[in-house]
Amino acid sequence: MDLLDDTLDKLDLTVEELGDTTEKLKIEAEQAGMNLYGTEKEVRQHEIFYHLTASDRDQAVTEGIVPKVYRDSSFNEDKITENLRAQYVKTKGLYKVYKYREYINLCIGILSAIRMKQLPSRSYLIGAPNGFGKTSFVNECLITLRRQGFKVAPYISLWELAQIRVDNEQRIMNPYKKFKDEGGNHSYTEPNTVVGYLKKPEIVTGRFSYSEYINADCLFVSFTDVISKDIESHTLYQLLSIRGAKGLPTIVMMSTSLEPYENDRTLKELVWDEIRTYDELKYCYDRVYHVSCYKRKSIGLENKDKEFDKDTGVVN
Repeated sequence: MDLLDDTLDKLDLTVEELGDTTEKLKIEAEQAGMNLYGTEKEVRQHEIFYHLTASDRDQAVTEGIVPKVYRDSSFNEDKITENLRAQYVKTKGLYKVYKYREYINLCIGILSAIRMKQLPSRSYLIGAPNGFGKTSFVNECLITLRRQGFKVAPYISLWELAQIRVDNEQRIMNPYKKFKDEGGNHSYTEPNTVVGYLKKPEIVTGRFSYSEYINADCLFVSFTDVISKDIESHTLYQLLSIRGAKGLPTIVMMSTSLEPYENDRTLKELVWDEIRTYDELKYCYDRVYHVSCYKRKSIGLENKDKEFDKDTGVVN
């Protein structure tokens, strides 16, 4: 090394730092009217942003991703707290709220990941009563996903998704089915005709196909009511199976308890034992991890020793 240094000194050569060389190249490129892209990216992929613009929201409405009435949706913990205060006063402190912080932290965590252009690392089943901001959370996530360039499909109930799936299967099973019009000509679409004063029922599936739902980068679906627990549970099972193989997260929202679903022995054995995980595993997309916030009546001295917020009824 000493010999090499002596040789460089005799030749009057100097060694330049890589950073200095890069900076000189940038200056020379700018003088030549060119842009030079080095190892530092001009735009960071995971740089977080906090505010959606009006154009982001308008475009999401135009594309049919969110309804117009939810254009300004924003998941705001302060608004949820105000709702809880009003409910607590209205019911005269009859109900206490449990696992509220777990629910809020999960929703904020999913939103933060999407804002950094990252998808959730697992599928979730998120439960909370009405008035806890579930719809606002989902619609803000959808607008943000679209803004970040992900493939997005609208928020849909599992009952509606089952209808779209059945309609899609009928077209696959009968690709060349023909219908005759009044003139005896053949057409490939079933006409919506009126026979006398009776109207033939029409299946309305919306602007998005079943394929677009199962291929969305992050899909949000919801349970409707326990009365449809069988069809919705099986629909979710199939949905998770298809999307899990693609490595795509599914976020499922529900307003009721999970008990009626798991108390059905047949349904539990065929569906819920196969799609529910009790461990928060990373990259687990074909099973859902359940996080639930719920209200319970305060009867007698049941909650005597538990600390809770005297304004909202939230149990710490």
